[in-house]
Amino acid sequence: MKQKLLSTLTADSELVSLVGKIKSADKVQGNIPCIFSNTPSSWDTLPAVVFLEKDGEDAVFADDVCIARTVVIQIDVYAKTSVTRVFDRVSLLLRNMGFVCKRVMDIPEPTNRHRMGIFNITVYEGEN
Repeated sequence: MKQKLLSTLTADSELVSLVGKIKSADKVQGNIPCIFSNTPSSWDTLPAVVFLEKDGEDAVFADDVCIARTVVIQIDVYAKTSVTRVFDRVSLLLRNMGFVCKRVMDIPEPTNRHRMGIFNITVYEGEN
């Protein structure tokens, strides 16, 4: 699920234009959007989107066999100024993938803006 989410977020030209790109030391990779799974490779460039799989549990059973699980994703958006446009775009992309927003929080930090969202989706066996 994380790879599918990373692919969806980095393929969205509007989101990439909002967060920008960082220069990679590896010339083969070129510029990398400021969208990271788990831990950013650099905190130097903001705004940035960071996500991780927060939780997962068996959700649907048939004949005592789990056929689907619920995946919970945590999205964090960091910026020097407003996080609203970036967070709203990420939220729209996740909802288009079938995620449901469960919780959104503005987290006070002394130097940056930080908004966290919790989204979940039920994934059936055979789906990514």
